[in-house]
Amino acid sequence: MKKKESLTKLQLAKREELDPAKTHLREARACQMGEALQDVYSCADRESAAAAPERLCSWMMHSAVAEMKSVARTFRKEREGILNWWKRGSTNSFLEGLNSVVQSARSIARGFRSIAYFRTMIFLRLGRLDFTAQKKLACATH
Repeated sequence: MKKKESLTKLQLAKREELDPAKTHLREARACQMGEALQDVYSCADRESAAAAPERLCSWMMHSAVAEMKSVARTFRKEREGILNWWKRGSTNSFLEGLNSVVQSARSIARGFRSIAYFRTMIFLRLGRLDFTAQKKLACATH
């Protein structure tokens, strides 16, 4: 699911094997639909991008690829949020990054006794606290 420009020679060769003109594999059609989805984000503005998702979703829903039908349903449900990207230019990537840190803290601990302990660990992980002053103080007393 990389852009064509960032593929290695081996990956380009594999992609050529999966060309929908040469084969009728579902994977080839799914790959082509994924590229069409990336093309939606190359539109210049919201107005030009507004029509493209509906054509793409229609194609996905009429395909025999069940996974792409699921993508089309999600795309239709989140259509306005996706189109708002052209208005604001922002994503939820920052929140996804925070969630990743929280989930890693949860998995490292393998569970917490209470929500309060879990909340404390989240604050310690995400609070960017500076503990260097405490280390200096601890060394001075010994």
